[in-house]
Amino acid sequence: MYTASAYYLAHIGAGLLVFLTYPCVTGAISYWQFGFEDPTWYGCLDWIFCLTLPALLGSLWGFTLGSFFKSEATAL
Repeated sequence: MYTASAYYLAHIGAGLLVFLTYPCVTGAISYWQFGFEDPTWYGCLDWIFCLTLPALLGSLWGFTLGSFFKSEATAL
């Protein structure tokens, strides 16, 4: 068996991987569809960063608000 700290570390690591993968994939697809003025890879990476930062902050904000409730159903 594993300890509680190993479980939570794995849970947070997997959650961050999913939360970071989604904006990267959608950013890479949508950048070329929108037709921005700077069609380079650096422009694409800037766009992905602009999508990743709010996604990461939003997910962490949700985790913070969910930790204030004692009931799991209310936290979700």
